[in-house]
Amino acid sequence: MEKIDLLASLPLFEGLSRAQLESLSRAAFESRYAAGELIFSAEAPTRGLFVVRDGHVKIFRSTLEGREQTIYLIGPGQPFCLAGALGHDPAPASAMALSRCTVLSFPSALLESLGREEPALLVNMILSLSARLKQAMAMIENLALKELPERLAAFVLVEAGAGQLAVLSVPHVEIAKVLGTTPETLSRTIKRLAAEGLLAQEGRNLRILDRPGLTRLAGLDC
Repeated sequence: MEKIDLLASLPLFEGLSRAQLESLSRAAFESRYAAGELIFSAEAPTRGLFVVRDGHVKIFRSTLEGREQTIYLIGPGQPFCLAGALGHDPAPASAMALSRCTVLSFPSALLESLGREEPALLVNMILSLSARLKQAMAMIENLALKELPERLAAFVLVEAGAGQLAVLSVPHVEIAKVLGTTPETLSRTIKRLAAEGLLAQEGRNLRILDRPGLTRLAGLDC
């Protein structure tokens, strides 16, 4: 997909004219990263917006002892570092390539200029920030108040959407970091839910066998 066509397909840039999209496309800096390569670290200055063109990126925090908590998993066509797009604060978290990937970055000055021309861009950014905030709040609630089986059930339901298959595009070791556990404990929990007839493992992916049961376990049953 051509760069400008990718930008036109993103909800973040909905409402921009063709000329404005062309300005973004010309200003976009394209970077390629290997799996495991750091894109930026927490507290680093990041004056710009990033969009994954292909591959996957994780946004995470880490401790001095080396413990990691993954906050978001970012896939193709998704933006990240929204907080740094218009602000002047350092990055609140680190970003790392989970696979070989291509990332586009857009300078803040251009985004600010386009935002003055087309307020829809600012509205779209606010909506994106709001969605990310809700996602982060849900993660905090899950980690603080729910046990791993409940967290896993909620994660599978979100990833599967209206379908039956949760397609997991990253290794289980990274899913474990999202859920705040170890790969070994995650594997045991998947086997437990499979034994209970709630889901089945198909390679890396997880198929929902009992949606009502999984929904009740996740604490989402109305």
